[in-house]
Amino acid sequence: MVAAPRGDVIVTYLSLVLLAILLGVAVPMLFPRPAAAPAVAFQTGTSPQALPEGGVIRVQAPIGKTFQVEGSYAGYRAQSGYLVRSAGQLLMVGGTGARSGCSLNYEPGSPAVFADPCWGTRYALDGTPLRAPGQRPLPRLAWRQTGRYSIEVKLGT
Repeated sequence: MVAAPRGDVIVTYLSLVLLAILLGVAVPMLFPRPAAAPAVAFQTGTSPQALPEGGVIRVQAPIGKTFQVEGSYAGYRAQSGYLVRSAGQLLMVGGTGARSGCSLNYEPGSPAVFADPCWGTRYALDGTPLRAPGQRPLPRLAWRQTGRYSIEVKLGT
């Protein structure tokens, strides 16, 4: 058996290294990762974890932007949202009527509700419609806590 000349081994090795480097550069360019959804940060003034049962924090999307909605709510544009503690859970619901597109009003009381001034629909704090058969619940918004007194809400596309 004849051994390959040393120069051929070095050339082959360097060629493979160069190919690996080129692939490492070319593959991410050919198959880029999808960009993360942009988000907007809010200072809440109180820790979301300390929000009492029935507590509400309202957030407003920047002018010309809407929040990202979770689930299948085609055409829904959430220009505001409410971070609420309902049944011990923290959740963010859209602040726009699911049917009317009008901004909802928070009405404290017993029970506290969100009211749609255009259609008269009233929603429980978890977004469930009250006395409105066939009405869809308010959509949930994509959010996360980023600090003790700050949250981030994803913007829609």
